[in-house]
Amino acid sequence: MIPESVSLGVAELARSFGGDVTTHPRLPDDLGQLQGAAAGMLDKADIVVIIGGASVGDRDFSRAMFERAGLSLQFSKVLMRPG
Repeated sequence: MIPESVSLGVAELARSFGGDVTTHPRLPDDLGQLQGAAAGMLDKADIVVIIGGASVGDRDFSRAMFERAGLSLQFSKVLMRPG
């Protein structure tokens, strides 16, 4: 298991701007599970933030998980250095 704390910080940032955070599930890199979760999130949320994943390549499902809904990606990739 890889420890993860970024979702807690992003959730608190959203709350500080008046957002209501409904969920922040941890899911495996499995397209079927991600598509199911995406469909459920789109029924509840105005904004969905995806953190983590494989980054790029054959196991990056960030785009594919929302394709069925016909959504367009607004931006991807954040330029950052480790540490």
